[in-house]
Amino acid sequence: MARKKFLTLVTAGLVVAGGFGGVAAQAVSMNSVADVADDTAAPTVPDETTTPAVDDAYIDEFFLQGKWQEFRQVGQLTMESCMAEGGFPFDGTTFDGMPSGLSEVDQEAWYAAAEPCWAERDAATAAAEAAYVPTEEERAAALAFAGQYQGWIDEMRSCMADRGHEFVGDVDMTLQTAPFADAKLPAGMPDGLSPDDAHTWLLDATGYDSSYPRSEQSTWEASCGFVADAAAGFDH
Repeated sequence: MARKKFLTLVTAGLVVAGGFGGVAAQAVSMNSVADVADDTAAPTVPDETTTPAVDDAYIDEFFLQGKWQEFRQVGQLTMESCMAEGGFPFDGTTFDGMPSGLSEVDQEAWYAAAEPCWAERDAATAAAEAAYVPTEEERAAALAFAGQYQGWIDEMRSCMADRGHEFVGDVDMTLQTAPFADAKLPAGMPDGLSPDDAHTWLLDATGYDSSYPRSEQSTWEASCGFVADAAAGFDH
């Protein structure tokens, strides 16, 4: 489960670069405006920003995402032991654990032995994840992060509203750093924007739209992401 969540974050483009807003900015600007709906519905500008209460139930999920490698390692060791009992080698650096250089016949035998061992690996990984309990210090740190991040989202919502846009989303610790869960849209972008409106939205949010030439870009310093970083206390 944790691995699946981690891969979701990777495919969403959440890679640290610069300040915290830089993280969200990458998620915001990764998708081309061509992927945005052609509808011409005008954006709904909220009357005021809101600060939803942080849900304590998300805290365990937050830490599970950061520890997926530890859980995976437990599973890998279990599979290595299982294969050794059957008299087969195991290479933890390969995708499936099969060592390189095996003959075709040996590969078939290896895969046959690996089937039940993969099941043991996955069960051990799931058990390690289920048994993990964050410490009180870890939970406090996660709650502090959630509060700071919610402040960043509120500032983005306010800044974008001042520029005539809507910015959607709130803190969801299961997403870690993505305020909007719809992978078809850049993070924070509402549904129904025309291509031109989506382009303007991206420039005001991040200063960059990957589907347009450099001559039609803005700058990060002029974006709401930059403003929200400063307001929330994240380094640029």
